[in-house]
This record gives sequence, structure tokens and C-alpha cells, in this order.
Amino acid sequence: METQHIPSVQAKDSKGVTYARVSPTQFPSDAHGDSALVHRITSYNKQALWDAVQAWFDGGSIASGEVNSGGAALHEFPGRGGATWQIYADGTAKEEKVPVDWNSFATPLAPDRNTFGYKWNSQWVKQDDSADRHLVVLPEYFRLGQNDQLKPVWSPVAASEVPAETGLAEVRFDRERNGPPKAYETPDDADSCWKKPGPKAGPFSAKLGDGSVVTYY
Repeated sequence: METQHIPSVQAKDSKGVTYARVSPTQFPSDAHGDSALVHRITSYNKQALWDAVQAWFDGGSIASGEVNSGGAALHEFPGRGGATWQIYADGTAKEEKVPVDWNSFATPLAPDRNTFGYKWNSQWVKQDDSADRHLVVLPEYFRLGQNDQLKPVWSPVAASEVPAETGLAEVRFDRERNGPPKAYETPDDADSCWKKPGPKAGPFSAKLGDGSVVTYY
């Protein structure tokens, strides 16, 4: 599972200690506050679908599109794992990016052999009861320090322990608005593959779940 980029801001206090604030990050959870994040990952070989389609293309009967479970393998989890989260400013060199002490607030969990997730430390991870569904919110504030190997690490810290002079309490992570997405239009160049050789059948249309319509050939 990937989270991609999460906004953050850093600031130093008068003693030279560096703090960071991360945009509030929610994870789904069950009624106990645990999060199952990866479930029933399945890999497929050519028996699953490829062979039937290839036989069809070779002149055989039409492939039904049904996945052959004999060509599928369900992955198992031993209950170990971690995260490679780092907090860093834009332009930071790869070797200078400092990791988050993930294990201080998250313990890997395998509630069954095909599911992986985390049990959260309630000292740092809080329940979000503002919605109908169960959510947890990860730590927002971190302090730059050292781990047992004297290497730099970001450790979670209570908001009350972050000096007001850093200004981090006033930071707002407003969502960037880019306006409505632009429609993708099929290239109309006479020499493009859309024209040479061009479609064999169509146009057809299909209404998608978001209300938009796709036209295809």
C-alpha cells in the first residue's frame, strides 16, 4: 500500500530543536481501532485468463472472461512489516532524508494469514469519531532526535510539547484545487494509429458510475 506524498512543515525553536507537523492522516479501522490495510493479494499466471484468450484468438471457442482459480495464488502474511515514511523538505538529498519512528505508534498485525495491518498505539494514534465509519488519525507532530544507534529519527510528540514559537500550531494544510479535470480526446491526426488502420467497429458508449460517458470503438 502506498500513501504517496503527505504535506509537512518544519520549524526550529530558540534552542535549535527541530519540530515537524504533518497533515492529518486518517486510516480506516475496525471497532477495536485496528487497521487491516492489505487483504487477499492474489497473483495470477497464464492459466488464469491468458490461455483461454489465446486459444480463442487461435480459432477456438470464445473465452468467457471468467478467471480460472487454478492459475491464482493467494499471498500469506507472517505478521511482520513496517513503513518507510520520512519527513523532509523539498529538495532534500536522498541520503539526508530522515525516517519516522513508525514502530513507536504502529505494531504489525496479521489477523489472519491473508490479511496484513497494524495495531495502533493509543498514546499517539487517536480515534476519529466525527464520521459514521471507524477512522484513526496518525500523529501530527514530530521532534527530530536520535535513535539507539545515534542516527537521526523523527519521533512523535504531543502538541503541548511543541513550542509555540515554532508557529506549527497555526499551520493549515488546505487542499489544492486544480479545477475540473479536462476531458481526454482521442488524437485526430490522420497519420495516427487511431486512423491507420483505424477502428474495426463502433462507436459504442458506456455510462460510468460517476455519471460520465465513455465512447469507444
